[in-house]
Amino acid sequence: MSRRFLLAVVLIFCTAAAAHAQADLITEPIDDADRVPIAGHTREIPRSYADEGPLAASLRMDGLTLYLRPSAAQQAALYRLLLDLHDPRSPNYHRWLTPEEYASRFGVSPGDAVRIVDWLRAEGFTVGQVARGRSWMVFHGTVGAVERAFHAGLHRYRVAGQPHYTYASNPSVPRAIEGLVGAVGGLDDLLFRPVGRESAPASATAPVPAPKYTADDGTHYVGPDDLATIYDYAPLLQQGIDGTGQKIVVVGESVIQEDDLNLFRQYYNLPTPPVQYILPPNFNDPGVNNAMGEAILDLGQSRRWHATQP
Repeated sequence: MSRRFLLAVVLIFCTAAAAHAQADLITEPIDDADRVPIAGHTREIPRSYADEGPLAASLRMDGLTLYLRPSAAQQAALYRLLLDLHDPRSPNYHRWLTPEEYASRFGVSPGDAVRIVDWLRAEGFTVGQVARGRSWMVFHGTVGAVERAFHAGLHRYRVAGQPHYTYASNPSVPRAIEGLVGAVGGLDDLLFRPVGRESAPASATAPVPAPKYTADDGTHYVGPDDLATIYDYAPLLQQGIDGTGQKIVVVGESVIQEDDLNLFRQYYNLPTPPVQYILPPNFNDPGVNNAMGEAILDLGQSRRWHATQP
């Protein structure tokens, strides 16, 4: 192979990479005084939620996440790629991207990522992780640092006798980075959800109702074997292909009450899998909270998987 040919290949590769790469969008100093709100964060606070005032500035907050958004051109290209990845007629069919390839095409530029990390550190945060795809970063610090950086107005509320916290206004960021920031996660506790019939905390001692497959309003419910029929994997189960030895990762926001899971699986004559909890770095243990119902649903509907990891 000639050196000229090798040089041509390298030039073509570099040109293609440059065509995909995100240009730096932070072109001016990050001025904290010139700010833009990030819409879509606040929710209506019911009057029954007693506002107990601002959180203490010294309170530590872990697991904060800054979600970075692609440009409009990147988003359009990503949408086209997602269609191609699942189109057998496309040359990109099943040509999955590594996180680094995703970063080079759809993530923020390396330079912008460094500038945002530097800004977070200057505001008093410790940055724990930057996604390999450069689409989010995890950081932690105090409530005082959050207020300085995002002007979120964090307040504590008394809900059904329990203390919770959330933001009283949309957070904001300096205008210089506004185009790159999609959302800020972790500014409220996982328990801060509407309190009502559907979201009330479950009790391990509460009676477990028997399934009612057709409700009075005509709603139909399904069990695990129904899913095997609907999605046509019953023949695999009959052949002994039941997931033995495999692991499933289920991402959740709550620890589960395993007695509930065991009751569900005993009812449907399913094996009870060992459950291992894996807490991401820089995130607090959420404990059992109002997201438990969804977590148990996700785990319980697995037909015959023998090892499950939320």
